[in-house]
Amino acid sequence: RHLARYPAERATLNVSVNHDGGQREPVFAKVTETAESLRGAITALHDATGGPIVAWSSDSVRVWGDRPWNNDGKQLARVYHAVINFTAKFSDFDALSRFVESAASTDGVTIGNIEWTLTEDRQLEVNESVRTEAVADAIAKATAYAKAIGLANVTATAIADPGMLGNGPAHAGGGYELA
Repeated sequence: RHLARYPAERATLNVSVNHDGGQREPVFAKVTETAESLRGAITALHDATGGPIVAWSSDSVRVWGDRPWNNDGKQLARVYHAVINFTAKFSDFDALSRFVESAASTDGVTIGNIEWTLTEDRQLEVNESVRTEAVADAIAKATAYAKAIGLANVTATAIADPGMLGNGPAHAGGGYELA
């Protein structure tokens, strides 16, 4: 095992536009109007190579109705709901902050979670380093175990992620042979 931490290089923001009301058409119109405004703000910042938004997407509008119940057990009039979800991947975190501040103040816009990641190239690069360190850690542990029982040499017989070599706890950490 090896753990390494790196500063984020990308932030994927999840945003939704939601409206509800007693009539379907006005709810639909309001959510599409708000979503179009948000879409405009996103596309104005979108540049696949330079950012600050390097990728984005949106769902189709979903509209549905339900009849809620009050505290006395009486079913109330139908309420319609509409939602459109967006994701935007930012390469510039100052621009992300400004976007969130602006979008959050818009009626019907809900800021969801932000997923912090590395770029794909950087992720591939650090994966190799982390895996190398994990193998070195496994060898160091196996060597310490061998010395503890009076043995000297360790030869790797298998390398795998935990649980991949068998069904029991004996195989949970990989395989090695003591000599």
